[in-house]
Amino acid sequence: MARVSLNAESAYLWYLQYHIDHLKQSSHKFCVDNPILELKKDEQWRRYPESRSSFGTLQQIQMMHLPSKEWWRSLVKDAEMYSEDTTPFGPVSFLATTWRKSTELAGYAQHDAHEFFITSLNHIHSNCKGSTNISCICIIHSTFAGQLQSDVKCERCGNVTSTVDPILDVSLELKEKVVRDDKGHLSLGACLRKYTQPEKLGPKEYTCSKCGKGSSASKRLSFRKLPPVLSFQFKRFEHKGLDKSGSARKLDSPVRLPANLDMMPFTSMNVKDNDKENAGPPVMYQYELFAVINHEGQMDNGHYTNFARLNSGWYRFDDDKVTLSSLGACLKSTPYMCFYVKKHLEYKPHITPTYIRTRETEAVREKALEREKEAARQKELDDALLATV
Repeated sequence: MARVSLNAESAYLWYLQYHIDHLKQSSHKFCVDNPILELKKDEQWRRYPESRSSFGTLQQIQMMHLPSKEWWRSLVKDAEMYSEDTTPFGPVSFLATTWRKSTELAGYAQHDAHEFFITSLNHIHSNCKGSTNISCICIIHSTFAGQLQSDVKCERCGNVTSTVDPILDVSLELKEKVVRDDKGHLSLGACLRKYTQPEKLGPKEYTCSKCGKGSSASKRLSFRKLPPVLSFQFKRFEHKGLDKSGSARKLDSPVRLPANLDMMPFTSMNVKDNDKENAGPPVMYQYELFAVINHEGQMDNGHYTNFARLNSGWYRFDDDKVTLSSLGACLKSTPYMCFYVKKHLEYKPHITPTYIRTRETEAVREKALEREKEAARQKELDDALLATV
């Protein structure tokens, strides 16, 4: 047995990376959080020192306004020792904190792994010191946060309206008509092409802000900013009826995943020809698969398992059972969620990274909006003054 001393940053990552399944021995319904916690085992989490340092020192962590400081104390305590003991280890405090903060996830009923994933990200983000929804540098946003751009083009006057929204993950449709390969298989690439292809809007759905009339338009989504880690969810569960009170079913369509993913075709840079010269080298858009979460069974009696890469090997996690696997077995599984990590984070010095250009452009837009608001306020004052004369 080897005893090591870890700092607060390493303690957090170690806690998430360790296989923690002891609680699941009492009820397999805990399998919903197993894959989410296990996927963080990959060594790629250590690639981002700026993400780890955002947690600060142990003293800074203790100063955070957390719902349960005991959770952090147990986290650091548990991270002080490493042994070869194969007894499953349970995230009791982590689970208890999640139940207190998110009552909809509490209890022993079946829950959704994707919902648990997003809830966990938001909870950790909200408890990081200095976290905001704008330009946040906490470990969650530094790792998962990207930006999605929506461009709507009026077919009457050609005016294009663009909006940018933050994202932590991407949900992809399976029931829509997605272009399949020669063998009739769905693929992640096909789902992304469907996700980013132009969509027609009718005159009743769109009113142009320039010509002021209802007209047909086209809407297109693209990725404006790509995060270090891309998280995809496939919409396998659907409910009939608008209020989701009708019958539910699971879509078992297999989806082929690539071991390596090129995101350049789906970015805003690729959509706009005048931005292609600033796109940077192709390597900036290359990702590699490092974790897959699967849902086995049906909606009311399903079970979650996952594959994750550790160093150069692949492992399959099924509650407290961990078995050596392979990339081939992972690619043949039926994914519910999958995670890709960017291959390279180093940019050439003469190229301005996309996120910096985005930040600069947003700052210019904000200043322009402030000037417009100030001009409008001044005009109101002038009009009011003239009315009194």
